[in-house]
Amino acid sequence: MESEHSSIPEQLSKLLTRLEEISLRDFSVLSENQLRWKPSPDVWSISECLQHILLIFRVYMPGIEAATEKAKNSKIRKLASAYKSGLFGKYLIKSIRIKEDNSIRRRRIQFAKLKPDSNENIHSESLHLEFSKKVHELIAVLMTAETLNMETIKVPLPVFPYFRLRLGDMLMYVVYHIDRHIVQAQKV
Repeated sequence: MESEHSSIPEQLSKLLTRLEEISLRDFSVLSENQLRWKPSPDVWSISECLQHILLIFRVYMPGIEAATEKAKNSKIRKLASAYKSGLFGKYLIKSIRIKEDNSIRRRRIQFAKLKPDSNENIHSESLHLEFSKKVHELIAVLMTAETLNMETIKVPLPVFPYFRLRLGDMLMYVVYHIDRHIVQAQKV
């Protein structure tokens, strides 16, 4: 992470803001054909990368928002000590994060509910508007999480609901997942 003095939600908010800026700068100027272009049949287009990111928001955010609301109402407050990831959370975060040189560690298996539809007729403008809206919603959740004990709050994994991650681990996983696919889209 960036600095020992800034909190995880603050660092993730900065990263999300940067990813939104990159998306607007690099992708909003492209035509529909450019967004849908694929370098090869087994590689996602920029549009598919962005659709996948929106699916990540749609699938993961309800659980994150429900857990933060429940914790906020039950007054589970932040610990004074630094946040520590759980064992499973550390593994997932490491598996999704991009390397220092912006290379992607390895391809991951995509679950059906997170696969983009390459035939879906999505307009560039609506794609970017929804992405920006979702980024700001997640930043608001991060600001709420700043005041909560992110180690004790558990969030079920949507693809494996019996597995639960610490709120902090889930937030890192989602933001780093988005980062991964913005980098992937840039490489297209």
